[in-house]
Amino acid sequence: MKNIIRQAYGKQGFANILLIVLVVALAGALGYVTWVRKPATEIVSTPTPTSSPNLQGVSGDETANWKMYSAAGIQFKYPNEWQLETKKVGVRTEVTFITPKKGIDGLSTEIFKFSYAPNQGGLTLKEWWAEVSKTDIYKKDSEKILAGVTAYVLQIPSTGAPIRYVFITKSPSLIIDIAAVGESIERVLATLRVNEGAGAQLTKEQVLNGFDQCGIQFKNGQISWNMDEYQKWELARYKEGKETCSPNASLSEKNNEFIFSDLDGDGINEVLVPARVVAASSGGVLYVFKNVNSVAKVINTISFGKNNGLVVSVNKDIVVVQIDGAMGYTPKKETYKFVSGKLIKQ
Repeated sequence: MKNIIRQAYGKQGFANILLIVLVVALAGALGYVTWVRKPATEIVSTPTPTSSPNLQGVSGDETANWKMYSAAGIQFKYPNEWQLETKKVGVRTEVTFITPKKGIDGLSTEIFKFSYAPNQGGLTLKEWWAEVSKTDIYKKDSEKILAGVTAYVLQIPSTGAPIRYVFITKSPSLIIDIAAVGESIERVLATLRVNEGAGAQLTKEQVLNGFDQCGIQFKNGQISWNMDEYQKWELARYKEGKETCSPNASLSEKNNEFIFSDLDGDGINEVLVPARVVAASSGGVLYVFKNVNSVAKVINTISFGKNNGLVVSVNKDIVVVQIDGAMGYTPKKETYKFVSGKLIKQ
């Protein structure tokens, strides 16, 4: 396994130009790091960028006219003024985007490097990092969901080195490594799409057997816990300040109440599903499921008290819910906006 990883990524990670990183850090400037011991490098032709006016970014108007890069089942948009160069390093392809704008030190103010290589050992992300971390100068900082896929966020503490986002795609099986620094990076990452074929889109069956925010699995749309066991588990979570969930939940059984819609513009549908839950008392909720590593997981829950809520319209990131007015309450409509993985009431 070690030989496979080193063949694809090199033994030293980003160490071959660590000196550049240190110089940049001392200068207080933005640096750029490559992350392999480079063999002979071959410059290859660069794909022609295309415009994509119909793709949605973080703020539609701002990214609407940005260029689109597409390769290896990955798509993302980038500012028009960025220049790019593509080259092969062993089995890996590197695409470097650099802004022509320079800082007072003469270095580019923004850098975005997109690299991909075959996942020759069929590794999981955890297995990949277990091997690479032995020699890589980067350290794992956190995890982040990018286009429905879990990515490791890697950093070199206390330096100006680019942040790296590493994830593994399934079809084709590739290890994707993005190294980036600059003010436009979050907007670029928000346009990222991972096209793994039809398997990237959730099905109703996956949702009915998905997981809630506490990691409890639905069984054909139902969650039902023994109350004594649940109370012990929930008390432990409460003391640790973690997410709390209902011990009993029932997803809607009606096909027309499962709403499949791309709320965050990443090309992969979220699924909105009404449900009834039982905690202290019975009430209605709206679950938002997302494809996380090919598994349906609840990422957000909206509660309607004792009422029921039914989605009546969705327009991009705007969701309108009809509250039925159960238990003598007045029926009404509520509007929500999907922001950073959550429905925010407007």
